[in-house]
Amino acid sequence: MPPRRRSVLGSDALGKKIYFFYPPGWLKEEMIKDLIENEYEAYAVDDHRLLFPLLRSSSASIIFINIDSGPEELEWEKYVRIIRDSELREKVQVGILSNNNSKPLVEKYVSELKTEAGYIILRQRTQDVSKAIYPVLSKLGAKGRRRFLRAECSDSGKATFNISFKGNAYGGRILDISSAGMACYFDDDRIMLSVGDMLPDIQLRLVGKVTTVSGRIVGVRQDAHRVYVVLFDEKTSYAAREKIHSFVYYSLSHNMNRMLSELSSSVKS
Repeated sequence: MPPRRRSVLGSDALGKKIYFFYPPGWLKEEMIKDLIENEYEAYAVDDHRLLFPLLRSSSASIIFINIDSGPEELEWEKYVRIIRDSELREKVQVGILSNNNSKPLVEKYVSELKTEAGYIILRQRTQDVSKAIYPVLSKLGAKGRRRFLRAECSDSGKATFNISFKGNAYGGRILDISSAGMACYFDDDRIMLSVGDMLPDIQLRLVGKVTTVSGRIVGVRQDAHRVYVVLFDEKTSYAAREKIHSFVYYSLSHNMNRMLSELSSSVKS
């Protein structure tokens, strides 16, 4: 087997996508939301047929495979070996999830197959599994140089804003958003604001959830519209950030589900 090259894995400025294959219900509902709140891009996938199409279409990735679900364990072993022995090894790192903590099974994946993301026992309390996963993600550089997880708002009607500026009210659309800020444009392109302008009252409408933040304009560019980059105030409340993270989770999940549906239609049963 040729030596493993780490260039792609070690230099992804946008971070790595984290895929959990067949995660147990509590991990899907709680852990993934918690990861997104901590600015990690994480998804759940419940179809092993999509593993290779998904990995080939993705950039650098970390996958956690629950070998207790889906195919038989020996079939999962074949999948791990294929990743290890193919070009995917350059951009994919593998971890194992299981309730089975037998020494031979753990050694097979950790020592023989050298799964970079380790072997995590699921028969633990939720917080213990969390404590096991976060150090692995940090060690593998899952965030890259990215500090905040951003969601693109492809459906402009799902993410809008209203502001009050110098006694006037304006509305517009959000192009992308993170807990740190957003890129947006006004419905009326005649509105002209400048870098440095403070926006003390920004009402965000994110899939029906409403929250208020403040910020300042830190960038302006001309695309199809005059696009403003707004940096939110560092003192933004936890409640507001929670609603933004909830929208990021919704948006990323929605876009991923659409992608998985497209991949599924192209994969033969």
